[in-house]
Amino acid sequence: MTKKTAFRVLRYILSGLWWLVLLSGGVLIISFLSAHFRGEVPRIGNYSVLHIVSESMEPTIEQGTYILIKRVPPEDVKKGDVICFYSTDPTIYGYPNTHRVIEEPRVQDGALVFDTKGDKNPIPDKVPAQAENLIGVWVKNLTVLTAMLDFVTKNFFWLFFILLLLGMLAAFGGLFLGSRKKQKEAKKED
Repeated sequence: MTKKTAFRVLRYILSGLWWLVLLSGGVLIISFLSAHFRGEVPRIGNYSVLHIVSESMEPTIEQGTYILIKRVPPEDVKKGDVICFYSTDPTIYGYPNTHRVIEEPRVQDGALVFDTKGDKNPIPDKVPAQAENLIGVWVKNLTVLTAMLDFVTKNFFWLFFILLLLGMLAAFGGLFLGSRKKQKEAKKED
């Protein structure tokens, strides 16, 4: 295989990978937006990523942290688990809430419920979490994702500016290499 053929094959492979990444990203964005407009937490397989907006779970989960949630059957939830659920508390009705299960799950009015409390809160939640509203169980804090998104949101202007400069450099580099290639081809024809 010649160098030119190898370069062409590599270019096709990289182009295919680029389109695969682009297509996958598009599918993820569409599925996330679809879940968002349905009022649901986006999910990939059995996992979801949530952003914690309150201090109620500190110090276990700091405000502003992104966390990984795993979908589990409600029967698998036990005392001490940190769960995420759609709240039926009138003050935050329908929103995701992340709190710790403080008692063994119990049946109330024929349905499984969880008594919950934020680690930082002085009293338990007034309204128990319903098993039918369970999103999943907290797996871990996503510190790298939290740091990356925190950096991007706090430094959006600078990030945009740097990406713009890199894009311009890449464009000029492509023009420069293209003109050099044309010069070489013109010399070969002479």
